[in-house]
Amino acid sequence: MSEFTIVCQEHPQYLQYTLSGDHTDQDWVDLLHRMAADVERTGKMRIYIDAVEVTWTDSVMLRYRVGVLTGKLFGGTTRIAALTRADDSDPLWETVASNRGAIVRLGHDGDDLLKWLAQDA
Repeated sequence: MSEFTIVCQEHPQYLQYTLSGDHTDQDWVDLLHRMAADVERTGKMRIYIDAVEVTWTDSVMLRYRVGVLTGKLFGGTTRIAALTRADDSDPLWETVASNRGAIVRLGHDGDDLLKWLAQDA
């Protein structure tokens, strides 16, 4: 089991979180709260998450709970793009978060996600 790591980089227009390793449900909750605090601190309303190196999970409940919390913490104020592994095709997080007002996009092409992130809301 490898440790869950988060590397945060502040770019001129967005915050980037590069994730890797094995995770617990609490790791995702902690990450979302950290992201919300970073948005508050920096005023940057765009987030890029690179989760390609995260150990894959098929936990439907985890994806659902993270989607609900994403909607609750960010609503329609912050654009969030998440790059996932090519073998991860479950859009549940994106669907749940979007249904709760969040502006999110999930995908496998980092360049496309960054273009989407740069668009005006």
